[in-house]
Amino acid sequence: TPGQNYNGDISVCAYSCAPELTNSAQWNTTLNPRFVNAAAADYRLEAGSPCVDTGTNLTSVTTDITGTTRPLAGDSRGTLRHDMGAYEKDGATGSLAIGFSGTPLSGVNSITSVFTAAVSGTNTTIAWWGWDFNGDGTWETNGTGLATVTNAFGPGRYTVSVRVTNSVAETAAATNANYVLVVGTDIYVATNGGNVLPYSSWETAATNLNDAVDIALAGCTVHVSNGSHRVTKKMDLFTGVTVKGEYGREVTTVWRDAAAGSFGLFDMRHANAVVSGLTLTNGLASGVAGSAVYMTGGTVSNCVITRCSKPSTDGGGGIVYASGGLITGCVISNNWAWYGVVSLNGTVGVEDSIVTACTTYDYGVVMLQSASAYVRRCRITRNSSGSPGNGPSGVNFTGGRLENCLIATNTCTSGGSAGGVYLNNAAATMVNCTVAGNVRSGGTYSGVRRDNGTVTNCIIYGNGTGATGENYTGSVSVCWYSCAPELAHGSQGNITNDPVFVAASNGNFRLKRESPCLNTGTNQAWMIGAVDLDGNPRIKQSRVDMGAYELPPALGTILELR
Repeated sequence: TPGQNYNGDISVCAYSCAPELTNSAQWNTTLNPRFVNAAAADYRLEAGSPCVDTGTNLTSVTTDITGTTRPLAGDSRGTLRHDMGAYEKDGATGSLAIGFSGTPLSGVNSITSVFTAAVSGTNTTIAWWGWDFNGDGTWETNGTGLATVTNAFGPGRYTVSVRVTNSVAETAAATNANYVLVVGTDIYVATNGGNVLPYSSWETAATNLNDAVDIALAGCTVHVSNGSHRVTKKMDLFTGVTVKGEYGREVTTVWRDAAAGSFGLFDMRHANAVVSGLTLTNGLASGVAGSAVYMTGGTVSNCVITRCSKPSTDGGGGIVYASGGLITGCVISNNWAWYGVVSLNGTVGVEDSIVTACTTYDYGVVMLQSASAYVRRCRITRNSSGSPGNGPSGVNFTGGRLENCLIATNTCTSGGSAGGVYLNNAAATMVNCTVAGNVRSGGTYSGVRRDNGTVTNCIIYGNGTGATGENYTGSVSVCWYSCAPELAHGSQGNITNDPVFVAASNGNFRLKRESPCLNTGTNQAWMIGAVDLDGNPRIKQSRVDMGAYELPPALGTILELR
């Protein structure tokens, strides 16, 4: 996982080997260093290692960890430079040994790889070379002078071997198992598939989603058939890979096998990574955020995220934790987390989604934690926060924007900060939202508690018992063109009237035609071409309506008499 080997400023690394570095930049490499036997803790370098003779010579370092002189020529290439790492390889001693590396080692549809071998030992005069490119024991290329060879590969996974004989009949061989991988742009997963690499059709589809995601490269789409797909480890999307439920979220479920331990389901770290059309369930991250999805980029679309949990004893929080990317068209329901079910911290948005029937103990079911985070056209309903939590049952604002959203029928214990929305940062902006039917036990803060931030074009009504003080609490000077009993009627475009919902008792918080909130908001630039929570144009007449819904003009017949 990125950051597990090296975490920090890569500009201060030179002549070093780590997956997180930039290959070739500052003479670094990201390739496998090829230890002699890492499983047995033998971290000496094999012949042909990309770390042999590729360091920089340091006059202050004259020996390695064993006392061997530095630098030494590590293999037949004869370069007198320090090796990377703790051990210096002496390529002029010992029996004949060989190693090789190749590039490129993966690709889509077809690639041509170049393999370069190096030998070490007291006699490195090679009389015969043999190369096997598909692991079948046949030397497809053999003869003399074959230290560097090329081979074309189609879709599949390939084991590559080399064997040499020197002038005194010593032999040496090296094998890199499953070394080359070529996949098609389309990879298939089905519970009744044939499970034949590279899973290029429904007939040969992988039977395990983990296996398909493991081989997917940038630009690939993993097509997931209907059914119940058990996963035994987190799925990493660190390149532009799409994982798509081919027949939709209603019939395609991905679930964590509890017997395999605790882990989140998807880790997305690329702008072009996509997860769509799936139901994600039973995620349980341990020690990190994101029991269902952790994302720094990419898109999660048209998914159901349900029955995932995040315990209080773990670091981080969130069933969905995002610092970048977009979540759109999703239903996030019946999840439990100690710190926020949906946590947004960065340039990240949630659009056209539902967050419902979730429970949190602290910091809110939905958390906006940065000025560039936003939640747009979402329904946040029937959630709860339980004792001893301090957050709201709905939205906790420490920055960002809440736009065209319904926050309704959420419940919060007396320990929580608000039943509906808690604004507690100057960067928090709530515009054209409807906050109704929320309850906080204790008699205050049932609707919106505003310690900082601004409110515009909103309806905050019918929260708690309806008593004054239960809908809006905070400075009225930062509210404009909004409706709440606690505001000053007629000041800054605000009203205190009953907004006249269609059927609040049934959860319908749209406006009737006699509502005083019709055409009484203030128009803003973002509304041009925008839509409301129902997908209707945001401005239908000369002025925008307050709240999350825009009432369409009445249909009828006009008779003109002359």
